[in-house]
Amino acid sequence: MKSSIQFLLAACIFFSLTGCERDPHDEPEHTVSINFTVGSMLKSTATPAENAVDEILLFTLDSDNKVVKHPIIQLSGAELTISKKVKWFYAIANPTTTLKNQNPASVTDLEDLTWDFQTALTPTSKFPMSGKQEYSGTKSISIELVRLVAKINITTSDTKFTDISLAVTTPRYGYIFARTPLSVPNASTRVTYNFSNFNSPVYVAENVGTSNLTRFVVNGKYEGNAINPALDFNLREGTQGINIVRNTCYEVPISFQYAN
Repeated sequence: MKSSIQFLLAACIFFSLTGCERDPHDEPEHTVSINFTVGSMLKSTATPAENAVDEILLFTLDSDNKVVKHPIIQLSGAELTISKKVKWFYAIANPTTTLKNQNPASVTDLEDLTWDFQTALTPTSKFPMSGKQEYSGTKSISIELVRLVAKINITTSDTKFTDISLAVTTPRYGYIFARTPLSVPNASTRVTYNFSNFNSPVYVAENVGTSNLTRFVVNGKYEGNAINPALDFNLREGTQGINIVRNTCYEVPISFQYAN
């Protein structure tokens, strides 16, 4: 009996000296509180539909470039236990089913999901949003979510415009969205909307870094006569065409002088 006890004691001493200690960097931290906010829309006050968040897909990225996907989280936030190696949090709000099933393996894959709109796939009934926040080891962190679409308000106070339609064309496939958040067409480079008036906005993804600007063409009638030629334009500041930037509202008033 005594020899058995001595053997067990020796075994315990042996294993304690042979690298069984865990790397302190792999030890989990205390619980971290994650809070989310929806950022303001630039140049406009967002509507309740433009602020709506159903669920959030959250990823962590550590110093070894390891990506971990966490369960779906609500806007109210959550508490997570994470590795001390975690350096960044990435969040995607209102993800598609396809996006939920993706498992990015590197920082490149992760940034594609959160910042490249085309990689974010077809939109859901609510606007896709993303957020990114560096992590320094604090017990709480706040991540701001930003809409991945721009809002185009094409308006007129002239009731003599009738049978109006708007065609939106963009150089890249999948960059056009519905004029309301609950009516999403298939991804395309061109979508035509029919308006009884101009009180419904159009939402498109940002179009930056290309010389081929997003194109808008308005057709219809004025005082019963066809608008000829159609109103064909890109968004401009002065005489310079501009790129559309996500999370920004653009006001485009239409008046008779453009249709005459």
